[in-house]
Amino acid sequence: MLIDSIPLINDYLAKEIVEILQNQLAKSRGGQMPMNTFETLSKSIKAEISGGALSDIEIQSEDYGAYLNKGIIDVPFSPGSGDKKPSAYISGLTRWVTKKYRVGGLKAKKIAFAIANSQKKNPPAPSNPGWIDDIQDELDRKVKQKLHDYTFYAIQSDVIRILNRTIP
Repeated sequence: MLIDSIPLINDYLAKEIVEILQNQLAKSRGGQMPMNTFETLSKSIKAEISGGALSDIEIQSEDYGAYLNKGIIDVPFSPGSGDKKPSAYISGLTRWVTKKYRVGGLKAKKIAFAIANSQKKNPPAPSNPGWIDDIQDELDRKVKQKLHDYTFYAIQSDVIRILNRTIP
């Protein structure tokens, strides 16, 4: 029955949405490098499905995925304020620099500050935000089409099953 197919349909849709988002992170946009430098964000994308006939598919990932989409106009750090309260933004950049350039300690922190200063002077950060916005219409269209296709197939299967019954 169609009602029994809903969890399976939702599962298929959720997997396709996650795959589309992961593929978008791997694309080079605006002539720049892809956003999935280490695939951390890509691997963190998960779909959470609420059950029932009226169910929701919620996409979750690392928090910074939303910042990469919206962009940061006001880079959240002030030079010299680290003595009082270390910046989570600089800490995150330092971790990224350490992985990307294979440097650590003071050198990684200096590079992180150079990047943050550059971003503060030339907002937004990143310089090519909108990785989700770029595909939102296409994603909506694909999800609607897949939902239609899967639902139509489930209904068609029910109809064939019912019509192929032998009446005693």
